[in-house]
Amino acid sequence: MLTPEVVSEIIPLQTGIFDLVVFDEASQIFPQDAIGAIFRAKQVIIAGDTKQLPPTNFFATSTSNNSEDYDDEDASEDEIIAAAKAAQAHDFIMELPEQYDTELGQRGVNVS
Repeated sequence: MLTPEVVSEIIPLQTGIFDLVVFDEASQIFPQDAIGAIFRAKQVIIAGDTKQLPPTNFFATSTSNNSEDYDDEDASEDEIIAAAKAAQAHDFIMELPEQYDTELGQRGVNVS
């Protein structure tokens, strides 16, 4: 069992490495943190309680999940693509039904 962050750090970036990835309590995971594990999975199960609070960075000390670090409504398409390539997520995004225009939904629920 690995956290999404550990998967991104130590597992090679290849699609289909995992037969199945399960996110339990998914409402507590930031979507941007889950993308690396999702990319490496053949199938994904995302389970969560819609009545739970969204993830928080209250206990974060050495990592940043501050929405200001992730949200840039003024980012150009080139900047978004460059960021996705830097995160090694561009190829995964290009395989989504509407590529960069694919709606992920609140907390990434439509990725599965």
